[in-house]
Amino acid sequence: MVQRQMALQVASVRERLEWFAPFLVSSATFLFLGYRKTRNSVVLYPLVPMCFALGYQVDFAFGSKTNRIKRVSFHIAESIMRHEGHLIHVPEWHYSNPPQANHGGHPPYLAQALTCPVLEPKSRYKDCKHS
Repeated sequence: MVQRQMALQVASVRERLEWFAPFLVSSATFLFLGYRKTRNSVVLYPLVPMCFALGYQVDFAFGSKTNRIKRVSFHIAESIMRHEGHLIHVPEWHYSNPPQANHGGHPPYLAQALTCPVLEPKSRYKDCKHS
């Protein structure tokens, strides 16, 4: 399943590359023409991030970027789990006692909001905390 997801990601990057490469070529052409007309090198500055983006897309689509992402993300995830476990704390009820749905299948934290609208007249909802 993971391999299928990675294959779909690579396929989507290749599809995006089919649009981005002609965009970059046409933009570079017009920017170069603008540079020749104005002789101001600032006109060519947008090519720098666009070339970095093209390089990243090409590396992902045809290079070894997916393997590097898997390798690096595994080490980063292990480090987070080892040293920063508080960032991924799972509540106790997740394993032992999940919250029960009530009021027509709504979770408990929505039950009061559904039975106690703030905009309704106060006389209809005497026990509402919002009134």
